[in-house]
Order: sequence, then structure tokens, then C-alpha cells
Amino acid sequence: MVPSLYKAIREKCAQQGWYGPDISFVTEHDSRTSRFAFPPATEAQLCTAEKVLGFSLPQALRGLYAHVANGGFGPGYGLRGVTGGASAAGGTLEEWYSQWVEHFVVEEIAPLKPGEGRLLPRPLWPAGLISILEWGCGIQVGMLHDTIVEVGPVEGGYVLTYRARSLEAYLHQWVQSREPLDRLREATEVIPSF
Repeated sequence: MVPSLYKAIREKCAQQGWYGPDISFVTEHDSRTSRFAFPPATEAQLCTAEKVLGFSLPQALRGLYAHVANGGFGPGYGLRGVTGGASAAGGTLEEWYSQWVEHFVVEEIAPLKPGEGRLLPRPLWPAGLISILEWGCGIQVGMLHDTIVEVGPVEGGYVLTYRARSLEAYLHQWVQSREPLDRLREATEVIPSF
């Protein structure tokens, strides 16, 4: 991932006055209005995550964790962090993966192509597919072979749908977008902290 995208992410967050996930409750004195909730991941945190996963993190994701923040910001409910970082439903990236693959048969599958979707029956899980964020309603956004895919539940399995050629392309789209954060902010009252 290129430093210019790291800078663009920071600038988007600064301009919007929001360093958290697009879908989030905002409290009156929320520190995410001025900074990321989690600092960048350390090399030790990244290595711990890779050890638990049993494979290396994709370089673009590893760079994002190391140079921007250890999750907790971005599209949907925000990027999952690694050890010591943001924990979405199911935990950090490596906790989620460990819990998920425990119930599946892990197999290699061919990469998805632009416009492609693929129905996969349970208990098959693509080797190396990691959920990087939760979109809601059981939908995950993940990385598979360095591409971004949406993982949506259906009866008896799930559908993988190609979303972007890379994490860089996906986050570039997010940086350029003003939705859904603005729409969400307009419709949501600020919740006072107690």
C-alpha cells in the first residue's frame, strides 16, 4: 500500500472530524472525532497475528495496520484490528479467523474475477479468506488472494462476490466516497456520554 493512500485516509478522517467506523454510535465526548482509537500495530502484534493465522497477512493490510491504525476505522463497522487492536463481532482478525475455520473445511479456490460471484456450500471455507470488516446483517468484507470480496450468508452456505481488485482500490473508493457516513450522521443524534 502506498503512503499517499495512508495520507488520504488520514485527510478524509480529519476533514470529516471522524476517525471511527462509518457505522457507529457517536458519544458527546468521543475521542474518535480527533484521532484513531487504536495506534498503528507494532511488528510484534503483526507477527503474533500471523502466527495465529498460520500465514502471512496480505502486504497491503499489514502496511495499513503498521502505518495508519490497528483497525477501528473505515467502511461498515470498521476494519478489524490484529492483536491489541479493534475487535469487531467475533474478535480481532485472527480471533475471528480461528473461530470461523474451526467449523469449516478449508480448501483452496480459484480467485474471483471482476463481476463474478460464487456460491459455496457449508462447510467449505476458502484457504486464506480473512474477514477484514463487518458490513452488518451477517455480511463480511474479506480479502482472498489480495482481492476484496463480500461474503454473504444464504441457506446452506454463502456467496462470495468480487468487490475490488485490491485493498488499495477498495479503500481508495471509500476515501473518495462521502456515503454512508454523512447520511448516517444526518439521521443520528449525538448520544450524550454518562
